[in-house]
Amino acid sequence: MKKIKFLLLAITFTTIVYGRIEPKRNIKKDSVVIYYLDSIKLMLDSLGVEEPVYVMSQAIWETGWFKCKNCAWKNNNMFGFRGKNAKYMHFKSWRDCVVYYANWQKKRYPKFKEKHPGGTYLQFLKWAHYSESETYNKHITWVYEWINKNWKT
Repeated sequence: MKKIKFLLLAITFTTIVYGRIEPKRNIKKDSVVIYYLDSIKLMLDSLGVEEPVYVMSQAIWETGWFKCKNCAWKNNNMFGFRGKNAKYMHFKSWRDCVVYYANWQKKRYPKFKEKHPGGTYLQFLKWAHYSESETYNKHITWVYEWINKNWKT
């Protein structure tokens, strides 16, 4: 059993690093979401990202469960990041977007934790001007709960 888990982990790592396996486009929503969650979680952990389940919740919400066609996802932008011109940023791959998020978080999250030691990650998103509305936080919380119920690490 340990050998099988190791093999699956090695395949997932190879997929993240080399991008050789992509999800089938005709499988049901939950399968696509689980595929991305597994890949994103491994990458977030390797980059030392704080609160990875909230970050994965953002990716799901921002991309319409990885299915939207007229959003930032078509630019490999899992988190809806916008540039100085207010247009969606473009990334070479979704992996590059995750690295960008990790750097974005590392630049801001320690400052937030220093000023607000008991603050939550949702409060951080508002503080960092990532989320501007309580509705967004409610959606992220709902997705966070869905992940905890339906996805096993």
